[in-house]
Amino acid sequence: RSLSLGVETNGELTTPGEVHRLTFEAAAGDRVQYVTGGDTPCWPLVIEGPSGADVRDGNMCFDEGPYELSVDGTYALVIDPLDGEIAPYRFELHRVPDDLVFELSVQDVTSGELTTPGEVHRHTFTAASVQELTYTPVDNVPCWPLVVLDTVGENVVDGNMCFDEGPFPLPSSGDYVLVVDPIEGDI
Repeated sequence: RSLSLGVETNGELTTPGEVHRLTFEAAAGDRVQYVTGGDTPCWPLVIEGPSGADVRDGNMCFDEGPYELSVDGTYALVIDPLDGEIAPYRFELHRVPDDLVFELSVQDVTSGELTTPGEVHRHTFTAASVQELTYTPVDNVPCWPLVVLDTVGENVVDGNMCFDEGPFPLPSSGDYVLVVDPIEGDI
């Protein structure tokens, strides 16, 4: 049967040895994020590509991804439990948008909202040489990793978004990116 991306999928394996293949269409470069329904058994999570080869595997009782798909075509999420187990399952598979990029000025308060599991926001800013960066959360900020990357993508700040962090010395003047990338697709 087909699978609708972004919509909760419910099913049940009722016969030992039963396997469900849920198909969806994707284009090369699409990214998908698997979000468990919470009461789903810890069965293998397998996504097969259009050729039938496994393109990704994981565990159905954990959020997994995002996974980038490499070719156009019909993919299948395969539910094949261990040892012939039977049980209901519940999950969502989301198409993840491209990273969203925003400009940020040092000293400005910024806010945003992640609306799709696997979504990432990148806040770009320019800093002067020998500048120190201090991060202060406002309101109720999730405890996601606090990451700032320099111009070559190296991590120069590593902290937690729900705590005051810093000061962090920035190694040189130039452009930096504060990355909002939640843990395991939380939104």
